[in-house]
Amino acid sequence: MRTLKIIFTFFVLTFFVSNLIEAANQKYKYDQKATVSGKLVVTNFYGPPGYGEDPENDSVEKQCILYLDGPIDVVATNPKEEIDITEKNVKKITLVPSKGMNCNIINKKRIRATGTFFHASTGHHHTDILMDVDSFSIIKKKK
Repeated sequence: MRTLKIIFTFFVLTFFVSNLIEAANQKYKYDQKATVSGKLVVTNFYGPPGYGEDPENDSVEKQCILYLDGPIDVVATNPKEEIDITEKNVKKITLVPSKGMNCNIINKKRIRATGTFFHASTGHHHTDILMDVDSFSIIKKKK
């Protein structure tokens, strides 16, 4: 009987802790400036004409994917619009570089990016959430 109580208590605590962790996601809105951080990885994706259905003839698109330090939620500000969709537990986003941002130079580095989120809307978008980047900085390693 004691073992059952311990197992039951474990599952109850696990449930509550997992809900608290999910509730702790940083929340952002599409129409507001945001700053996020993570590891940037330049990633190749198949592009037109077939977006991977005909790899020998499809173009290759390089994109800047930011693997976030922690999951975020991006909240719809106008849910009546088709592309204004709330996305929860987002772990990676596509960065749309501003002038002067060369993703190849900062590939595989931790960065902090500031910009405005928008939702994927074309076959060229390979993550649900993208960010128009206004500025970025490399995060220096702690010594």
